[in-house]
Amino acid sequence: MRQGLDFAWSKPSVDAILAGGYTFVLRYLSYDTTGKNLTRAEADSYRAAGIDVCSNWEYAANAALNGYSQGVKDATVAAKQHAACGGPPDAPIYFSIDFNPTVAQMPTVDAYMRGVASVLGVPRTGAYGGYRTIRHLFDAGLIVWGWQTYAWSAGQWDSRAQLRQAQNGITVGGADCDRNEAHADNFGQWGYTSPPQQEDDMWTITGPSGTVYLAPGDLVGGKPVVIPQTDFDKIKAWWANGVRKVDSTVEPKPPYFFVADLNASWPPAGPPAEVLFTDKQLAEIAAAAKEGAQEGAPTHDELVAAAEEGAQRAEDS
Repeated sequence: MRQGLDFAWSKPSVDAILAGGYTFVLRYLSYDTTGKNLTRAEADSYRAAGIDVCSNWEYAANAALNGYSQGVKDATVAAKQHAACGGPPDAPIYFSIDFNPTVAQMPTVDAYMRGVASVLGVPRTGAYGGYRTIRHLFDAGLIVWGWQTYAWSAGQWDSRAQLRQAQNGITVGGADCDRNEAHADNFGQWGYTSPPQQEDDMWTITGPSGTVYLAPGDLVGGKPVVIPQTDFDKIKAWWANGVRKVDSTVEPKPPYFFVADLNASWPPAGPPAEVLFTDKQLAEIAAAAKEGAQEGAPTHDELVAAAEEGAQRAEDS
């Protein structure tokens, strides 16, 4: 497991970071002008030494309570600062929810994250926060990247979070830092390159509509997403009934899965769909497909209607 640091005004040297066995840093973007923020020279020095960099926006701890417009404003500035420091245009930015929102406050936090995503797009949108916050944002489909802190988590961890802040207040090279753990190969570090895909890394399923390929979520962009169980059950039934994909003209398009026809190019051009399957989910789908249509399984039209309803609910929530 890779270990990394986050820190603000007090910064350890590159040598101190490496000597401590740390291989990545999470650095701030914000409205601050007193030395908290990442600079281009600093980022360049890390990368030259083989230390990976991740971007994190944090200014006011509870800025998310200002809602959608604040999310738009923060993401706009964050994107500019990220680029100015050399951050790749496809790398995510984590936005700090540095408090423990109440249930009543979560709709406003959701609105903030929607504002962020309106600027960056959901595939680049990440959040920092406690267990309940990160779990909720993943479940709502508002983030693809999670950096969960042990604070407000009571020992619970969301397995979808690529990063965990495990300890605050450690000293590295004389600087006050927090210790973090990477729980995915791709945790949003700048310039990550997916390993070459092998044929064994893909599922090939043959059914009534022909042969299709499904790529595990951790191999397409390195961003597996666990979808709600109710939606997953629909998809398993869908596959069992021989339906392999939805016409791209259907609006709102069900954002459920990524498929490529046998005759399509591989890897596919363009970004993957909003939601990808984990290996475990793919195994269940493959099993459902091999079983064939089940008695009483919904029809194609019923499944499309259900998917549209689910997508609409997601938009309205």
